[in-house]
Order: sequence, then C-alpha cells, then structure tokens
Amino acid sequence: AIPTSSTSWEPRWRAAPWFPISFVTEHIETLHEINIEARQHALAAGVEQFEVMPALDDSPEFIAALASLVRAAAAPTPPPSPPQSANCRDIFGMPRLKELT
Repeated sequence: AIPTSSTSWEPRWRAAPWFPISFVTEHIETLHEINIEARQHALAAGVEQFEVMPALDDSPEFIAALASLVRAAAAPTPPPSPPQSANCRDIFGMPRLKELT
C-alpha cells in the first residue's frame, strides 16, 4: 500500500526507493499516484531521496522470462511412471497364470 499521508512514512528513512512490483507497465497509477503523490508525502515526512524504479515494460529479459513461464505452464505433463517393480500384469490388473489354475 502506498503511504497516503506524511505520518505514514517512517521518520528514520532518509532514502526511499520505490519498486512498484505489481505493475509491469507504466500507467497513471505509477506515474501519478506513486511518483507524484507518494513522493510529496515522503518528502514532507523528511525523506531526503525518493526514487521510483521504472516498470519492466517490454524489456527483452522480462519478455523472455514471461515466455519461459508460459511455455513451462503450457507443456503437457507426462503421465506418472509406473513403479519400477511393476510389470504389465500389475499395471493392467491381469491375473497371474497360477491364479487361473
């Protein structure tokens, strides 16, 4: 949550880097509410340096990471392997020969 008043800021903070991690692109909330309004409250509370880190936007590294996550999530999940000691009769529930006699 963005501190909405000067009293919300810790008085011991001299510098406040702000990382809007829930936003992947710049838009009105990051550009105005955080960079302008939160900055004003921080400076009024005595913070000497308030920096908003830029959003990731379309950085190649970010897009590659997203693509990798999507590929991994979309990959078919292989069926579980049968236990090592199992054979076809165990897997398909077929009776053993001596059980038939």
